[in-house]
Amino acid sequence: MAPLMGQAARQRRRPVFALRRETRLLWCSATNSQCHAGGVLLQLQNIQERMDVTNNRPAGFDYLRLCLSLFVAVWHIPQIAYGDAGLGFWYNNHIWEVSRFVLPMFFALSGFLVAGSLDRCLTLSAFLGLRVIRIFPALSVEVLLSALILGPLVTTVPLSQYFSSGEFWRYLLNVTGEIHYTLPGVFKNAVAGNLVNAQLWTVPYELLCYIALSLLALVGARNSRALFLLSALSMPFVLVAWGLTHHWGAQMYAGVGTGLGHGLGLVNCFVAGVMIFFFKKLLPWSIALFILMFAISCALLFTESPLSTFASIPVAYCTVFLGLTNPKRIFVLASADYSYGIYLYHWPVFQFIGYNLGNSLVAIILIGLPLLVAFAAFSWHVIEKPALEFRKPIMRQDRVGGGFALTASTVFCAALLTFVVCWKLIERIGYSVFL
Repeated sequence: MAPLMGQAARQRRRPVFALRRETRLLWCSATNSQCHAGGVLLQLQNIQERMDVTNNRPAGFDYLRLCLSLFVAVWHIPQIAYGDAGLGFWYNNHIWEVSRFVLPMFFALSGFLVAGSLDRCLTLSAFLGLRVIRIFPALSVEVLLSALILGPLVTTVPLSQYFSSGEFWRYLLNVTGEIHYTLPGVFKNAVAGNLVNAQLWTVPYELLCYIALSLLALVGARNSRALFLLSALSMPFVLVAWGLTHHWGAQMYAGVGTGLGHGLGLVNCFVAGVMIFFFKKLLPWSIALFILMFAISCALLFTESPLSTFASIPVAYCTVFLGLTNPKRIFVLASADYSYGIYLYHWPVFQFIGYNLGNSLVAIILIGLPLLVAFAAFSWHVIEKPALEFRKPIMRQDRVGGGFALTASTVFCAALLTFVVCWKLIERIGYSVFL
């Protein structure tokens, strides 16, 4: 009987042993440490191996994009309803601390993914062509809808004056990345100011990131990871030097500052994301390293000093780690990406609702959020997704010498440059000559 009881006890204990073994293997995989199971050394993942496991399409990046864009949209709701006083809601509830990560993570995520696009392209023209079809179609449609539909509905000036105003024509330059925030007579006396597209301030810095990455590619950085490493390590020092010579303080946290969440600091995060991509075979995908990098990020970002600039690489690692998780895609994430549409449309939609319904916070939430989702769905299904169909001919021609990609990107860039130059000449001569 004793042997039977011993065997039964061993059988009862096997699930416990199995659970302990599985837990130990999970921890080893997460911490990238070496573990032995049955005398077999387990090989653990670096970032490249993690990407391979997810077939280079981890769902974590999709969730991150959506969550970050929603955070930015919701962040602006009190400001649109109550003006600058509305920001006190976030400060008083300590949500401000969380917001310090949002834009740096956005740009680090972009840097990692765009670096992957560059790595897959054989020609620079193909890379630029892919950037063009991802950014400009949706941006152009949003700008035109704001100028041609939203503006005439809200403006307090006669339509003849509205369409003949230089302010209207300057607003159209938004499609080129030269951002103008107001339209004549639109949202006049709104508590959040007469801004039509306040969120677009990040667009020039995103374009600057693409230009910088293209220049690095031209000098051979794809074949020399040291250039990316040097760029990522040196840029914080350059920004700190710039900040100290321009009176580090309140100015550094303005829209053109070099603090990590603003201006050139965002380019810093983009470069850090690029660097992590090109070192993906050397960097572990490790929960222990993630915890360490997150702690360092918090310590640096919360200092509100030049030290915050050095959080770019830790923040970028945390972003990539979360992006490489692979939860099941649910709801809209299974077939769509509404993040760009949410970014583009949230300010004009919320501003329109608040302006016409007495700056009601409840109205912005109950009416504005569903309306925003509808515009984001329109942007994805009608504009962005069809535009992305051009990826196939771009990549196909990229494999045979970049003919279509070269033509498409060159024609677009030439047309864009011609448009900007002509517009600057018109500004200098005076709009009245042409109207």
